Amino acid sequence: MESKFTAVDYTIFGLMLAVSIGIGIYCAVKSRGKESTQEYMLGGRNMSPLPVAMSLLGGVISSISILGNSTEMYFFGTQLATSLLGFIPGTIFLNQVMLPVLYNLKIVSLNEGGVKAVVYTDVMQTLVMFLGVLVVVIICCVDLGGLGNMWRIANEGNRIEFFNLDSSPFVRHTFWSTFVLGFFVMIGSIGLNQAVYQRFASVSSLRIAKRLSIFFLVGVYCLWTLFFLSGLVAFATYSTCDPLTSGKITKPDQILPFLVTDKLSHLTGLAGVFVSAVYGGVLSSLSSTGNSLACMIWEDFLKHRPYFSGLSSKSATNVVKIISSFTGVLAVIFGLLVGSLGNVFHVIFSITSSVIGPLAGLYVTGMCLPWVTAKGGIVGITVSMTYGLWIVVGKFIRGGGSPPRLPLSTSGCPEALFNASVNAFLNITTVGDSHLPTSTLSDGLLPITTLANTTGLEGSAAKTPYDVSYCYSGTICMIMTMVISSLASLCTGPNHPKELVSGTINPTCEKLYVKLWKSFGGQGEASSTRHRELQVEESSMKMLNSDSPPLIPLTTP
Repeated sequence: MESKFTAVDYTIFGLMLAVSIGIGIYCAVKSRGKESTQEYMLGGRNMSPLPVAMSLLGGVISSISILGNSTEMYFFGTQLATSLLGFIPGTIFLNQVMLPVLYNLKIVSLNEGGVKAVVYTDVMQTLVMFLGVLVVVIICCVDLGGLGNMWRIANEGNRIEFFNLDSSPFVRHTFWSTFVLGFFVMIGSIGLNQAVYQRFASVSSLRIAKRLSIFFLVGVYCLWTLFFLSGLVAFATYSTCDPLTSGKITKPDQILPFLVTDKLSHLTGLAGVFVSAVYGGVLSSLSSTGNSLACMIWEDFLKHRPYFSGLSSKSATNVVKIISSFTGVLAVIFGLLVGSLGNVFHVIFSITSSVIGPLAGLYVTGMCLPWVTAKGGIVGITVSMTYGLWIVVGKFIRGGGSPPRLPLSTSGCPEALFNASVNAFLNITTVGDSHLPTSTLSDGLLPITTLANTTGLEGSAAKTPYDVSYCYSGTICMIMTMVISSLASLCTGPNHPKELVSGTINPTCEKLYVKLWKSFGGQGEASSTRHRELQVEESSMKMLNSDSPPLIPLTTP
């Protein structure tokens, strides 16, 4: 794909990078010498809700959403858009079940246990991301004769589909599978995402954190709808001359960048705006992920080790910053490797669901299933993660072809029109016999070309677990963890209600479990030794999460 960047485009792109760097430098200078690790990782838990809300969107919605969602619309149609409906019950579950537990624990890392710079940078990058794609969609819709005409072309190309009610789990996208995908994304990829949690924890109250989740839902609807529309706009623009089939691009995910450089290059600076939007999504996710990963590494692996536990607050903050920078470099390297794996949306969800699904199941189990013991949880997540990884690795080894794409036409390409004209001319001048079939050239156009790997066609062979839609993968792993953890715990002896640590279980689930325990005749008391151990663990957690070092009593030998 040929680049058509001008000096103006490079200037716009450079300004976006400069502003991002400037925000980071400003926040670093402003807090120099007075920033603790809590301040760096959570902004002191008193950040303004509006920038945090914008950062919440920018940190999660990345270039994967911009390029991946538009590609899905172009090649597979709009059925994926119904995943937005699944976000609604997912948000309710997050708001009512998960946030009250996680926020009130006052932890830093979800695994117990420069967010300011990241938040303010995300605000700028989110606005650039939204406006950049919005400008492209509006201009292309105007060129196509309006939104209604664009929708008509997409509908004629079989791209519009919202209610495919096929109940088969082997169909890639149906109303049911995409609804389940939306629910899982909100629970596993949003609700239990370290970067997202840091933003929820950076505001001053649980009430504000709950409002952020509602704002996030509305923001996702706006941004994803815009990204979906960009894919439909691209299809309507190339409905008769597909760039991938005609060899103008080499990967499906290049369709939207190609649209900008091919059709809108006459608008000086627009290519720079769009690339800034895409890179804004990349940088917002990169900064958020780097900060959150550094937070987890420090809190869960380094903070309590002898060497690091003796560091001053300033030195500890510097260590976290170094880790954050290092993880950013690794993310760039892995991004270059993933780029060769195929459709970015499909690849990302297929791989991450095998890990996020079991982990989400473990967290939900811990918050909602009080009877599950530590041993039961280990058994559940081990079996579930083994299954998830087996499915992912098996798919890559077994192959099976790409999912079938909807019809793509090259009949309007200049080369196709020229060849069709030559063939029609030769038929007229050299064929005077009506006995020869002419149906393939009767309209003077090349036939529609459908890109599909026949080995990947749904229904072409006996189905196996590898053929189940990727939309179900994460939810299957999550449910598997919960069910197996429960069975293992019930077989080995469930938790006694008095063994539960206050604040780690959803209150409603805890009350229900106590009633069930009493109704089934469970009157035994937890051992006094175990009760004392839980009290000591709870006290230690509180001391570790406090800003000041714990007091160690003096003892005599």
